[in-house]
Amino acid sequence: MSGDALPTRTTCFLAGAALGAAMGLLLAPQPGYRTRRFIRRLAEDTADFLADAKTDASRRYRVLSRDAAQVIHRVKQASAA
Repeated sequence: MSGDALPTRTTCFLAGAALGAAMGLLLAPQPGYRTRRFIRRLAEDTADFLADAKTDASRRYRVLSRDAAQVIHRVKQASAA
């Protein structure tokens, strides 16, 4: 499994889970206030998850950019020698 496939698989899994949860909410016999409370909490949890994912992605981007710059620098030094 390549490293690039993991984010895509994770996204698909989360989208499927969200769709399943939404269908369950629509079909489940619960009072409206419970459903609204559940949706509100789910939205808050999702927002927190996405904020964490954004922070993690930004950190990974910075690390990869730094590593790439170091490799480019080394290649330039090696080709100049």
